[in-house]
Amino acid sequence: MKKVVIFDFDHTITKKDSFNDFLKYTFKNKFYFVMLKSALWIILYKFNIISNAKVKTKIFQSFYKNKDYNQYSKDCQKYVQNQLDNIIKDNMKNLISSYHNNKYQLILLSASFKEWLEPWAKKNNFDKVICSSFVINNNVIDGNILENYSCYSKNKLKMLKENVPDILYYEDIIAYGDSKSDKYFMDIANQSYLVKNNKIILLNEYAIVTDGLWRKSVSAIRSLGKKNINVIVTGDTYLSTGMWSRYCTKKVKIPSVNNDSKLFGQKLVATIKKCLKKPVLFPMEEATILWCSENYNLIKDISYILLPPNEAMKIALSKSLTIKHALKEKIPCPKTYFPKNADELQNIIKEEQLSDYVIKPYHGSGSAGLLYGESSQDVDLKDHWKQYGELILQERIPSDGDGVGVSIIMDRSHNVKAYFAHRRVEQYPNSGGPSTQRIGINNPDLVNKSIKLLKSLDWVGVAMVEWKYNKTTNEYVLMEINPRFWGSLELAVRSGVDFPYLYYQLAKNRDVEEITNYDTTYNCRWLLPGDILRYLTKKDRESLPKFCHNMLKNAEEWDKTDKRGFLASIWCQALLIINPKYWKYIRK
Repeated sequence: MKKVVIFDFDHTITKKDSFNDFLKYTFKNKFYFVMLKSALWIILYKFNIISNAKVKTKIFQSFYKNKDYNQYSKDCQKYVQNQLDNIIKDNMKNLISSYHNNKYQLILLSASFKEWLEPWAKKNNFDKVICSSFVINNNVIDGNILENYSCYSKNKLKMLKENVPDILYYEDIIAYGDSKSDKYFMDIANQSYLVKNNKIILLNEYAIVTDGLWRKSVSAIRSLGKKNINVIVTGDTYLSTGMWSRYCTKKVKIPSVNNDSKLFGQKLVATIKKCLKKPVLFPMEEATILWCSENYNLIKDISYILLPPNEAMKIALSKSLTIKHALKEKIPCPKTYFPKNADELQNIIKEEQLSDYVIKPYHGSGSAGLLYGESSQDVDLKDHWKQYGELILQERIPSDGDGVGVSIIMDRSHNVKAYFAHRRVEQYPNSGGPSTQRIGINNPDLVNKSIKLLKSLDWVGVAMVEWKYNKTTNEYVLMEINPRFWGSLELAVRSGVDFPYLYYQLAKNRDVEEITNYDTTYNCRWLLPGDILRYLTKKDRESLPKFCHNMLKNAEEWDKTDKRGFLASIWCQALLIINPKYWKYIRK
């Protein structure tokens, strides 16, 4: 795989223009006198009346016209040895070193001159220097910079193509520049960055985040938006919270897959095609990711997406198939029954004399469709089977056992690029449902078991493996695999594992460093309405002052850079309560 990083030099790698800095260092006070004399030329250049080559020629000739080239070379050598490193940005030097260590070809593309660029570039592992040059006659400097040899603006791309003829066929091109004059070579890159002072801003990048109603979607939108990625948010209502985040570039109303899959597909494809550049697609809900999996041929050439194999997706989306597969892999699971119908389900409960158990739908998330123990006797299981589809029967793990989630992202070669483990502190409903408070933990054993399970499925992309501690057997048992971004995503992002951005980079086949360490000091809450409802309905709840402690700081809805998104999390949900269609989502 051919991969290259192209750097502009002045104001990108350096704090100031090296051409001016060289002349100032070499000639000291004379520099200011010449620049004053050249003021008219500089003004004409600023107004685009004369070219960069013309003004640079005028200034350079004021110092070196008819001078000996050997003396000029000595001046450059002295500048490189004593001054040039003083104007190099530390963060850029580290970045260059990182790309070199990752086997990228490094190209320096600059309007300055080779006499100081080449020695510096060689010392910093650059493979090629492409730069401006001037006329020399018999070792005497004429100083005229010919337009064809001025490595500036459009000419940068022209000279790059001349020096690296197959550059457009490289699989991975990354570019760094600081101004509009660099856009021509930056436009050929599949990853381009604008460097302003010490800020590095990603350019011309697009992502589509579906299902903007959800908390995890808001977290992904904020994560991507903060990296200067243009984020298009879709949802089946304009009251989708994520659409009102300051990091949402464009909102698009699309019916949910469950309501009209054909129209959903048509509008999603149309939205993808309207992007100026091929976007990364983030399907956030199970129904959406399943549609993407089933219609992969429709989207694979017009978007970037990370999807596991169809068979793996099928297993992960089914609690029944997940448990069966895990048992084959010798992963500890709760005792589980797989009835063929509602009658068989009832017979198993009677014959096994079960009292403490849980009934779960094969498919679904959150607490929707769950029945517990004797309370299920008040429910018509046949109707429940019709409503939620096939059901499984499991022993109920004691509620006071810790619930742990292990989140993982894998690249297309099934390599683990990052993981994060968290423990549930509170949940709603209190009997069992999504977590409303959680903290990061280190649990190497569960991480390894989760990786083993996902690798056995040849996993690609993100997933969260859920575990529950069984005090009876003194071990953690597998509960399910969430084959998508999860509700507690914000905790991982705040703790230093930015799954949305990792997904973005990996979807575009970009190299990312493996993340194995993260902060475990954060407590993150789903405040609105999850933790509030949990508090109001819990019998042995904490005191009100304790409940309110760090309420805003820990709330996943709060982001000081996205106050509009925070307010939207209040008023969007308040307005959606009017529509009974959305009531079921409170438990998700």
